[in-house]
Amino acid sequence: MCEKRDYDRLFHITDGLCRGHLRECAMAAAEKLSRLISRFVPGYLLGEWESVTCA
Repeated sequence: MCEKRDYDRLFHITDGLCRGHLRECAMAAAEKLSRLISRFVPGYLLGEWESVTCA
């Protein structure tokens, strides 16, 4: 249970999520992950991700 003094902070966080801040963070993480994958996975295997990630 939250203390009354924490309500404003919690609403600030959820308000930020509603305004798209989570999307910005996700896009930044996806870009970093893409660069990392491109660096270590050979080009001829990049099109095979679907075979590896799908069950």
